Amino acid sequence: MDKNNLVHNNSLNSRKYFQGINRKRNILITIFSVAFILVILTTVSILYFVLKTDSNSDDFKFENLISRDEWNAAPPKSGIPFLESPIKRIIIAHTAGEFCDNENECKFVVKRIQNENSHLDDIPYNFLIGNDGKVYEGRGFEKEGQHTSNLYGSNYNSIDFIILSQDSLVFNNIKSDALNEAVSKLKNFYPLQKVYRREEWGAANPKEAHTKFSQKKEIALLSHSVTQTCSSFSHCATIMKNIQRNHMGNNGWIDFAFNFAVGANGLIFECRGFDFVGAHFSALNSRSIGILAIGEFNEDEPSQEMLDTLEKFLEDAAKLGKLSEDFKIHGRQDFGSSGPGENIMKHIREWCRYGNRTTPC
Repeated sequence: MDKNNLVHNNSLNSRKYFQGINRKRNILITIFSVAFILVILTTVSILYFVLKTDSNSDDFKFENLISRDEWNAAPPKSGIPFLESPIKRIIIAHTAGEFCDNENECKFVVKRIQNENSHLDDIPYNFLIGNDGKVYEGRGFEKEGQHTSNLYGSNYNSIDFIILSQDSLVFNNIKSDALNEAVSKLKNFYPLQKVYRREEWGAANPKEAHTKFSQKKEIALLSHSVTQTCSSFSHCATIMKNIQRNHMGNNGWIDFAFNFAVGANGLIFECRGFDFVGAHFSALNSRSIGILAIGEFNEDEPSQEMLDTLEKFLEDAAKLGKLSEDFKIHGRQDFGSSGPGENIMKHIREWCRYGNRTTPC
């Protein structure tokens, strides 16, 4: 065989090999998509029939619902608040670390999740869904969960369905895409921005209890950290911890001064959250949330991802009642201070929510 024929045959073999990989990947995507859609439909069906069924009926039992007694749940601590009817929100997420595909495995995983959260009042979720297609009762439909901390809408008046699924190098993207596609087909589906909670980025505990908001939050007030910017979770988390140490040590504040922070990559970090008054601008703390852009933006340009994420995050907060419906966005320099830097200000002046906007949108 001459050299040209050898090269041609190798090229054909390579093309066939990659075509085969693509076919297998497409088959896997289809399988996972169908599986996740079936799981979600099972979940919604259970929710529908529970809400339609007389709550006083002791005889009614779902075939695919595994009760707390069946997975040997430990008793909850006392004082867990009750949910108010009607329930307004259903939050669907996945564990990204636990996986089970038969009832015995799933019972073991659910029990382990409860044990790992023994510092909480109970297992944090209302329900958990295994790859076996069964739903495992956590706190149920009546008790408030601890699945969203002080983020969007808090845990108040929402229930949480957690899908027990494991990320892996091979299937992570396929499964995430399939889950997102399946969930997005639900009626009234509303995607929310990912927010890294305090414990996820390694925040220190506050020196004392925060003060809760007692007024409407009418303003989102922006500033910048005047530090390096960051474009990865680990780098942003390091900067966040340094800022918190400075705020609590050198400035003497009880905690991180701001309510949230955002990195150049669009990652959002919880500081004091939506429910507690910040220390970002004394004259406005009681009626504003403080947003810190990580970086120095008199010289550097903010990424479009940072700007887009920030704008959507604030709109989400208003839709979910964490900001006033008619809230306005300001930079601290609008009130005679500094921040968030002219390179951010020139963008937010074009936003419809900008408080000093002189022309209609």
